[in-house]
Amino acid sequence: MAARSRRKGPPSPHPLLQRLSVALIRVFPGAVLFDSALYKLTFEPEKSIGENLERFRTVDFHKLVGEAIADPPRIFGATWHGFASFLENVALGTPSWERFVCGSLLASELVLGALLVLGLGTRLVAVLAALLMTVFGLAKAAWIFTPNTSNWLLVVLLLAAAFLAAGRVFGLDAKLAGRWPRWIS
Repeated sequence: MAARSRRKGPPSPHPLLQRLSVALIRVFPGAVLFDSALYKLTFEPEKSIGENLERFRTVDFHKLVGEAIADPPRIFGATWHGFASFLENVALGTPSWERFVCGSLLASELVLGALLVLGLGTRLVAVLAALLMTVFGLAKAAWIFTPNTSNWLLVVLLLAAAFLAAGRVFGLDAKLAGRWPRWIS
């Protein structure tokens, strides 16, 4: 009599397809972060990076912070004024401080995006990027199930990448898996 399989249910998808899906969960948010920072730094190609950073500070950043202060995020129906006052007291200030904050945000987007695409330190990097995207989502006062929820989609993907250790699939973390602590890669 032939041996019967104990497995029930539909057959599992191809293992390569599963691995590609996990890698995509890591690469997509990384590419979005990297592209977003690169776009802000090269918005006007004929200008220098410093001039584009200044344009980002005076136009986009002030607009975003001003909107967050004017219309603070609402969480479960309650207005959260704490985040707006945080932005007003921490993000805004002297032009040199604002340049530092904007430069730090852009550098964070650029570095975190590149590390996610490469799959290096994915668990730690994905959690840090999820925190960054959470701040962006709160600053936009966009909550889940509202028209502007792309930040929250990226938060979910980044947390999934951290949970799945997605850097170990077609990433540099696969080479470093035994050398680095599990919470990093």
